[in-house]
Amino acid sequence: MALNEARLTGLLVRAFSAPMTKDNTKKVAAEMAIAIVAEIRQLEIEYTGGLAAPDGAVKGKIKHTVK
Repeated sequence: MALNEARLTGLLVRAFSAPMTKDNTKKVAAEMAIAIVAEIRQLEIEYTGGLAAPDGAVKGKIKHTVK
């Protein structure tokens, strides 16, 4: 899955919807970090070539977990 700009935008809008004050700056920053990390974890990488094996090029989907 590609990164989803609409979903990330919604999460960031929610983080910014609280009034910005000195007291909640850390909370807003934490909510932004959570939104960005959650979006990155949805990322899928499709490997299309570049490595070689005895039978030819290597391609396919990479099984991974973004931590």
